[in-house]
Amino acid sequence: MRVESFGSPPFCFKWLILVAGVVDNGMMNHLHVLPFSSAKFPAAVPGKDGLRWRAESFSLHGPSPAMARVRSQMQRVAPYFRTALLTGEPGTGAEVVARVLYDQSPFRSRPLCVLDASGAEVCFGEGGRLRERKDGGYFLAEIEALSHAAQYGLLQLMRLRGPRAVCVMGFARYDLRALVGGGRFLSELANSLGGLRIALPSLRERREDIPMLLREFVSRAAMQAGRDEPQMGEDFLETACEYAWPRNLDQMSEMVEWLAGQSNKLMLGREDFEAACVVCQPRPESEPAPVRLIRLEEMVQEHIRGVLVACKGNKLKAAEVLGISRSTLYRMLDSAVSASALQRTG
Repeated sequence: MRVESFGSPPFCFKWLILVAGVVDNGMMNHLHVLPFSSAKFPAAVPGKDGLRWRAESFSLHGPSPAMARVRSQMQRVAPYFRTALLTGEPGTGAEVVARVLYDQSPFRSRPLCVLDASGAEVCFGEGGRLRERKDGGYFLAEIEALSHAAQYGLLQLMRLRGPRAVCVMGFARYDLRALVGGGRFLSELANSLGGLRIALPSLRERREDIPMLLREFVSRAAMQAGRDEPQMGEDFLETACEYAWPRNLDQMSEMVEWLAGQSNKLMLGREDFEAACVVCQPRPESEPAPVRLIRLEEMVQEHIRGVLVACKGNKLKAAEVLGISRSTLYRMLDSAVSASALQRTG
């Protein structure tokens, strides 16, 4: 479980959970507390567009129209927003966007707490409570995964006004409105978060930015590895711009780090990119089976027929497996035969 906090600069070393008293002693056993230093997260500095940019926010820059729209939206809303819903694919830089927005918000004098799904369950779920909350904002990286109990706890926090008010930002891969329709997400919470929506583009939607991003990643990786910075050949960049990047910036960072650790070459080519793709390829995700749009009665009859086949036609045994009486099974089979006959005559 991940719990992080970012206060107003300078950060120095902060142990958020212990210093701010975010949780009680009973909850401390379930939290992994991370220290942060000003070297890792340097102070934000004002940019030309009026936003306070951090050193790690280079991933939000680039000449593409898609990112220009995101930066323009951030510039307009940053000084005034209280809630925000960031949407997009994993690895599109949601946490960086959240930090930059928070640095410009009215809540920036207090720490920003970053929670994954398990951390949010501990803080907001059933039995969770924030006894002496001193955070000014929360970023929930997997907000669609929250249980109903955690959603209710978060909603109560968002209802606070005055000095106790906080900023809440969430990242979702899916449209929360669809989850509301399926009963998996609270309508009030979805509406509160959805007042400000920022759609983050994938790398496929900002291919113009890929050369700039790669140069920045390569420069940083070479510096960390203590090696000379390699140059990227035209074939390397062309292949990178044509690549699908299924995990977006996360995958780009992993591939560049692997290249920095594996090769002393001063010129990277197509074969180097392809080798990094093989090593850092995403794990295949099992896709859910498509929903079949059939009537419930048809699905029941299919299951009954399947059980009968598995029981080799033994209706007594099939009834036991189905948990119904043999007379009920016969009645259901007769009903299916009658329905089939009506369909043929109709």
